[in-house]
Amino acid sequence: MLFIIGKGGVGKSTIAAALALLAAQRGKKTLLAELDTEESISFLFGSPSIEKANKKELYPGIYGLHVDGKAALEEYLGIILKSQRLKELIFRSKTYNYFVSAAPGLKELMAVGKLWYEEQLQDERTGSPLWDLIIVDTPATGHALQYIRMPKAAYDSFATGVVHREAKRVLDLIADPEKTLLNIVTTAEEMPVNETLDVVDKIRKKANLPLGYIFINKIFTPLWSGEMPSLPNPYNSPENGLLRSICHWAEVVMERWVRNKIQIDRLESKLPAPLIKIPYIFSAEITMKELLIITREIESQLKQLVISH
Repeated sequence: MLFIIGKGGVGKSTIAAALALLAAQRGKKTLLAELDTEESISFLFGSPSIEKANKKELYPGIYGLHVDGKAALEEYLGIILKSQRLKELIFRSKTYNYFVSAAPGLKELMAVGKLWYEEQLQDERTGSPLWDLIIVDTPATGHALQYIRMPKAAYDSFATGVVHREAKRVLDLIADPEKTLLNIVTTAEEMPVNETLDVVDKIRKKANLPLGYIFINKIFTPLWSGEMPSLPNPYNSPENGLLRSICHWAEVVMERWVRNKIQIDRLESKLPAPLIKIPYIFSAEITMKELLIITREIESQLKQLVISH
């Protein structure tokens, strides 16, 4: 299971979708789950919205699922309670809805529990795991860490009983580096990099959870190496406005690259995890075309990392 974590706006959903595409291209049946976020992944694949608690094929080999904590709790209670009439009475109850809203961490625990449940599913025909890979697109960093920490908090808080048992199951899954990796998406800007360094520190020292890759998204790539060439005098004339505009844009990109490089160097010097660098995609929106470009970039860098090791 791959958790994709990061500050809002850094491109978590895009990286999650690109990883799912890469897995599908390798023949893996993949569940792409959005964890209590605004739905966006289905639109990246050009697919209509996913109904809550329902799985939908977004692309050959890729199935989307929107995980909502309250819906996951109702699904869990539905498994326990045999009477349909009793379930409906409970779910419509004001007391029940108040409890779900007020109980600290309950929705987070049940949402991650839903992921555990999906990880346990088996193919009815073969008996093998239903999913070869589960990729989880999380909300913004602070909220995502609440989800990831909740199983341990619940396990420590309840010495016995159903909450203790269920929390232990989930904790065993997300703390196992053979089954789960926490991957972080950032951009090469000062604030996102500061947050990334802080999150990695919390994951390693406080949560003790397995760290995977750091994806540095939206990197400006210089159009040429070395200093910006000076234009001959004829090109400085008003008639060559287009050429001057192109050169000005090249200067802007080079300046952004220099700033990006400073932050990339910070990450490389301070992080123990391998870095995957994604160039900026100059497009008004991310569609399948852009996703495939990002997927190829990730694949080529993963191959280089494997070879280097």
